[in-house]
Amino acid sequence: MTLDEQKADDMMTKKLRCVDLLLGCPLNRNAPECPFGKMRHEESVVTRVNWVKSLDLNRLTQLLALHETCLAQPSERVPQ
Repeated sequence: MTLDEQKADDMMTKKLRCVDLLLGCPLNRNAPECPFGKMRHEESVVTRVNWVKSLDLNRLTQLLALHETCLAQPSERVPQ
C-alpha cells in the first residue's frame, strides 16, 4: 500500500467514525462542549454527512481526539 493509499484509508476510517458519532453519543452524555453535539441537532442526516465529508484530515483527527478525551472522563451523565 502506498503512502497516499494509507492516508486515504486513514481519512475514510476517521470519517466513518465521525459519521457514527453524528448519529449519537456512545455514552449518551451529549455534553454541551461536544464538537458533534451541535451537528446532531441537524434534522438532515445528509447535512451531517456532508459536514464530515468537508473536513480535512487534521480536523477529523482533532475532533476524534476531543471525543477520546471525553470518553476518558468519569461516567457522570449529562442530562439530555
